[in-house]
Amino acid sequence: MRFSNYILTFSFILAFCLSVNAQRAKLNRAERLMGQHNYTAAIDIYLGILDKGNNDDAIIGIAECYRRVGNPDETEYWYGLVSRMPNAPQKSWLYYAQALQRNGKYNEAKTWAEKYVNQIEPNNTQAMWLIKSCEENVVQDLRASGKLYKVSPVDEVNTENDEFSPAYFKNDLVFVSARDRKAYVKRFNRWSEEENKPFTEIYTVKRNQIGEPEEYTYNYGKVEKFSKGLSSKFHDGPLTFNAEFNEIYYTRSNMGKSDDGVIRLKVYQSKGSPSKYTEPRSLPFNSDEYSVLHPSLSDDGEMLFFSSDMPGGFGGYDLYVSYLEDGRWSPPVNLGPTVNTEGNEVFPFHHESGTLYFASNGLVGLGGLDIYKTKENYGAWTDPINLGYPINTVDDDFGFIINDEQTHGYFSSNRKGKGGDDIYTFTKLSVTVEINVFDEETKMPIEAADVFTPCSEVQNFLTNQDGKVIMELPLNKACDFAAEKLGYQPNSVRLSSKNEPPGKTLYVQIPLKLECIFSVSGTIVDGLTNEPVDSALVRMRSYCGGEEDELSVYTDAEGKYLFRDVREDCDIRVTVEKPGFTKGSVTFKTGTECGPGAVANGVVDTNGAIVQSIPLYCYGPNCDNDTIGGGITDVNIDPDSEKCVKDSIALPDGGVRIEYCNGEAKEIGADDRIVDIDKDGIRTERPSVGTAELVNIYYDFDRADIRRDARAGLDDLITILQAYPEAKIKITSHTDARGKKGYNKRLSKRRAESVIRYLMDKGIDKSRLRAKGMGEEIMINDCYDGVECNEEQHQENRRTEFMIIEYVPPKFGDGKSKRPANIKTNPCTNCPSAPNVEGEVESIESSTNDF
Repeated sequence: MRFSNYILTFSFILAFCLSVNAQRAKLNRAERLMGQHNYTAAIDIYLGILDKGNNDDAIIGIAECYRRVGNPDETEYWYGLVSRMPNAPQKSWLYYAQALQRNGKYNEAKTWAEKYVNQIEPNNTQAMWLIKSCEENVVQDLRASGKLYKVSPVDEVNTENDEFSPAYFKNDLVFVSARDRKAYVKRFNRWSEEENKPFTEIYTVKRNQIGEPEEYTYNYGKVEKFSKGLSSKFHDGPLTFNAEFNEIYYTRSNMGKSDDGVIRLKVYQSKGSPSKYTEPRSLPFNSDEYSVLHPSLSDDGEMLFFSSDMPGGFGGYDLYVSYLEDGRWSPPVNLGPTVNTEGNEVFPFHHESGTLYFASNGLVGLGGLDIYKTKENYGAWTDPINLGYPINTVDDDFGFIINDEQTHGYFSSNRKGKGGDDIYTFTKLSVTVEINVFDEETKMPIEAADVFTPCSEVQNFLTNQDGKVIMELPLNKACDFAAEKLGYQPNSVRLSSKNEPPGKTLYVQIPLKLECIFSVSGTIVDGLTNEPVDSALVRMRSYCGGEEDELSVYTDAEGKYLFRDVREDCDIRVTVEKPGFTKGSVTFKTGTECGPGAVANGVVDTNGAIVQSIPLYCYGPNCDNDTIGGGITDVNIDPDSEKCVKDSIALPDGGVRIEYCNGEAKEIGADDRIVDIDKDGIRTERPSVGTAELVNIYYDFDRADIRRDARAGLDDLITILQAYPEAKIKITSHTDARGKKGYNKRLSKRRAESVIRYLMDKGIDKSRLRAKGMGEEIMINDCYDGVECNEEQHQENRRTEFMIIEYVPPKFGDGKSKRPANIKTNPCTNCPSAPNVEGEVESIESSTNDF
C-alpha cells in the first residue's frame, strides 16, 4: 500500500511538472511573438493557456497585446484584472487609466492615474497629464472647438482596412493602406487583431477640385499603387517628399531578426519619380537596436523630423530632428521635454510656416493619440496646443497634414468609420489669433497671464513663457480680448475677423501696466494734547473695482498703525475708535502713479506710502482734558453718520432731533423727512423719496449694458441715496444658467460695474456702493444647468438686486429690492439652451461671504 501511494504521489508530481513546463513553453513562445509584433498569434496562445485555468502571466501578456493593437475595450477589461493583482506590473495602473480614458470614463481614469502617481511614480509626467486631461473643465475646453473645423471622411479612399498618414504629392494625395487582399499575396500582417491582414503599401489618388476654391470640395479618382519600385515584402510608409517631389523619405520595416527578436523600423531615402526610384538608401541614424519612423521633411529640405525609441529619450517614442550639413544628415537632436513625454510622440508634419504638427498620447488630450501643434521660438519649442474636437476624439487621431494656406487638410483616425484607420478631410472655419501679453514699460513678455474672450467657449487661456496665447477665432466675428495678471492693471483689446480669410494669423498686442501698491499708515493722537492714542481700533475699508475689502489693526504704544499692499485706484475710508474718545475718519483715493511725488487724491505718496494721521477727542469725567466740554457722560455715536452724539431730543410731531458734539444737528420727522442743521443754524431739507421704490433691474442675454426699462428703477435708487446720505447699497448681479460658469461670473461682474458707473455719473459717491457678480450661482427659480426653461423664466434670473446695508429707513422695511410687477423680456434669437451641469458649484469661487 505504501509503495502504491509513492507511485501515485510521484505520478501527480510528474504530471504537474510536465503541465508547468508546457505552460512555460507556451508563455515563452507568446513572448517571442510579441517581440516580433505578431500580437494576433500571441493573443491566441494566451487565450489557450487561460482556457485551462487561471494564469497571471497570461493575463498580463494578453492585456499588453490588446493595448499594443489599440483595442481600448479589451485593454480596459484585461488591465482591470491585472491592476487588481497583488503582483501587478508597475505600469498596469497607468495603462488601465489610459484605457478608461479612451472609453470616456474620465472619473475612474483620474482615480487610477492618481493612485499610480501617489503610490508608484510621483514624477511620471504622462500620468500627471492624464489626470489633468480627465478634469471636467479641460474635457469641455477641448470639445469646445467643434465650430472651428468642418470634418468629413474621404469615403472614396477608405475601406474596411487601414488607410492612414496622407501626404501631398503635387495636386494628388498619397497615403498608406493595408487594402491588398489578392489571393496570390501571402504577405500578411500579424500586428493587429484581424487575421490575414496585409502589410501596408503606398497608394495614390488624384484630386479634382469642384465648386468654389474656398469650399475645398474634391472629386477623387481611382486609387492606385503609388510606385511599384517602392513596394517591398513588408511594411512601407509613412512618407514625405521634398519641395520638388523628386526625393522621397519613407518608413520601411526590417523583417530580418535582430538579436532580441524584435522587428525594427527604419527610414530610407530614394530619388527620382514614381515610375523609377533609386535603390533605397538607409539614413545614417538607423539602427538594428531601435526604430526610426515617420519622417517629415521641412519645406527647405534642410531639416528631417522623425520619431524614434532610441536610447536617451524621455520614454516611448520621441520626436527628433536631423539637419542637412554639407550634404550629410547630422546626428539626431531630441526636441526636448516641452514636446516629448513619457508616452509616444509620433507622426510629425512640418509646415512651411514653421509649425510642427504631431500626435501624442502623453499630453493633455481626449484619449488615445491626439494631434498637437508647436513652433520653434529662439531655439526652444513652444508648449504644444491640442487641436481639440472634432480633429481629436477619444480614439487615435494622427497623420495630420495641412495646405500652404493652412485652411484645408487631411488626417487619419481609427474612430468609427468604414473600418480600421480611415482618412478624414477638414476645412478650417477660423483664423488663428496670436495674443502677445507684455509689460508696458519693459516690453518683456508676461508668463501665466490670464486671457479671456467671450468668443471662445474655453473658459480662459494662460500665456506661455513667451507671453503668448494662440487660439482660433471664428470667421466674421468681433471680439474683445482681456488680459490680467496679479500685480498688473487689466487691459483689453478688440479684434475683428470680418472679411479675413480662413487660416490667416492675426496678431493682438496687449500691454499691461504694473499696478501700484501702496501702504497706508499714520498716527492717532489726542486732538487737544497731541499725545499718541494707543490701542485704538483702526479699520480700513477699500472699494476697488466695485468690490469691498476691510482690514483692521490696533495702534501701538506710539499710536501708530500700518496697512500694507493697498491696491491702486481704490476709494479708501479709514475709521478710528476707542472707548472714551470720539470717532475719527478720513477718506481718500489711491492714485494710479507710483513713486515719490505721486499724488493720491491730494495726499502725497512718499515711496509708495500714504500717511494719514487722525486726531481723536476725549470726552467724559475720565478725561484729563474734556475736549468736548461740559463733562458730558451720556455721549454715543450716531451709527448713521459716525458722528459724536451730544443729545437726542423728542419733537412734538413724534420725530427726533439729534444734536452732535461739533454743534451740528439733524431732525428726523415722523413722516421720515430729514432736515440737516449746520453750526450756524441754517436748515437744509433733504429731498423726499416720495413714491421711489427699490426694485430689481434686468438685462438682455449676454449683455451688460443698462436697458432703457431699467433706468426708472435706477433713478428711484438715486433719489433714495440722495435723501439718505448715510445709506450704503449692496449690489448683486446675476446671470441665467446658459453659458460657462466662469464666463457668467465675469459677465455678472460687468453688469454690476455698469450699475456703479450709472450711479457715479449721477453724483453718487463710489464709497457708498458695494458690488459683486454672482454669476449663475443663485437662481430665483429652478432654471439651473440642464433644466429646460422658456425665455421669460431665464429673463427672471438675468438681474441685479439691491439691498440697503447701512441706515435702512423704516419706509423700506428690510432694505431689499423687490421684483417689479412686470418684467420686460426682449426676444432672444439663437440663444443656447441650458447645458448639463458643468461642474460642482463649489468649484466656482464663492461670492456670498465677500460683503
